[in-house]
Amino acid sequence: MPLSDVFAAVRWWAALMILGAAATPLCLYVLRRLPDRGYAFVKMLGVLLVSYLFWILSSMGFLANHVGSVLLGVLLVAVASLYAYRRAGADILAWLRENRRQILVTELVFALIFLFWVWVRAQNPAITGTEKPMEFAFLNASARSGQMPPLDPWLSGFAISYYYFGYVMISVIARVALVAEPVAFNLGIAWLAAGAAVGAFGLVYNLVAAGRSLEARRGALALGLVAALAVPLAGNMQILLELLHANGVGSPPFWAWLDVRDISEPATDTGFGSEGPRFWWWWRSSRVIHEYHLSGVAEEGLEPIAEFPGFSFILGDMHPHVLALPFAFLSLAVALAWWLVPLNELQTRSTIGRGVASRSGLLLGRIGVPLYATTVVALGGLSFLNTWDVLIHLFVVVAAYVLGHWRAAGSWRGAFVGDAALLAV
Repeated sequence: MPLSDVFAAVRWWAALMILGAAATPLCLYVLRRLPDRGYAFVKMLGVLLVSYLFWILSSMGFLANHVGSVLLGVLLVAVASLYAYRRAGADILAWLRENRRQILVTELVFALIFLFWVWVRAQNPAITGTEKPMEFAFLNASARSGQMPPLDPWLSGFAISYYYFGYVMISVIARVALVAEPVAFNLGIAWLAAGAAVGAFGLVYNLVAAGRSLEARRGALALGLVAALAVPLAGNMQILLELLHANGVGSPPFWAWLDVRDISEPATDTGFGSEGPRFWWWWRSSRVIHEYHLSGVAEEGLEPIAEFPGFSFILGDMHPHVLALPFAFLSLAVALAWWLVPLNELQTRSTIGRGVASRSGLLLGRIGVPLYATTVVALGGLSFLNTWDVLIHLFVVVAAYVLGHWRAAGSWRGAFVGDAALLAV
């Protein structure tokens, strides 16, 4: 790997640290109910908020699409963090001092996974094949258009008609890191892998550690590390099946019964080969499902897609479903924060007024405006990152609110149903 690319990777990591630092006090304040106060998600929140502010202000015509506008977004997020620090600065500083080990482990997880995937992408950095040329075109449009929304690469004079927010995010990081788009594409893949890993680490740690003593949280840390490795690396065992099948292990009836696409027939060689269909053995790990008609006849030509993160990262695919991965973990962390609203924060319901404004005030009083606003931005960001995710994550947040209330108050009847409906709207 050229030395210039090594420096680019270091600058990319530093840019993410800057964006995360700008949002750290705000994140530790908003997600204070989590055992790690949301520290694992500071980079996701920083990238999301800076990108959103830059995008919305540029789309409204207030800002041009250049690095100064991005830095203004960083400044605005830092101002919000300053407000959070003024509200709970002593508490935040005390947590930072007492949890240096947690912070160090979190940063090491992110840095090591990021460096590993920088090395992986350096082995095959070509932006060719599959949908990568389209994704690269969207990234270039997001970085080079005069204003938001970015111009469509194929339809001159029109904006991109697609959920392109993830490409705006990558271009934002690239400009803070002073990295050109061809290098940013591959460093963006490394960021997505590391962001998903640290998001999985933080989510699992918080799920296991919630409500437990400090001694019991050691197991939570270990399970979080397992999740950090499993999400970006683990697959669906297709590679193991390919090895067994290619070397003649297993009887023909066994492979026919297993019915995995393209390896249901007896093996014809003892290796993967370099030409023909056998060369695509790695691709089949995302096409393992065999489609059938209701009559039981196999459907030819249909390939149900069953991608997993490791496949997408190795492929180097910067499609929206991959761009959304770190922020999906942020959304789940926000949902966990809703579920952890303690009993003493559930205010007594007012019997006066049954209108939307009254219910909205009660809901905000229970949850708090900062967490409510963060939830809106997180879900809204997902809807623009990968539209197919937003309804699932909205359901998770609403369900977390319902279950959290049931856990704390022992009931979900009465006006609470209206609050849940209001939240969904």
